[in-house]
Amino acid sequence: MIGKHGGNRHRLDTKTKSILIYQHELRSVALVNDLERKLSCLEKEKASIKDANRVLGSKFRDASSRVDQIQEKIQQSRGWH
Repeated sequence: MIGKHGGNRHRLDTKTKSILIYQHELRSVALVNDLERKLSCLEKEKASIKDANRVLGSKFRDASSRVDQIQEKIQQSRGWH
């Protein structure tokens, strides 16, 4: 802008924009990006854990049902003697 006056300065000013970024702002942006990455990883892990929990719940219900059936058979066999 040195040496520019009047209309020339105005035209140049409308084309040129300056952005002032402080070091602490860059660190803040980096921190936010890092936190977003970690959040994404945690969300994926949460979904994986939910899936595993669903599978385990199903296996538990099956095993519990089999235990009930076996206990019923044991009770019936004791009644026969």
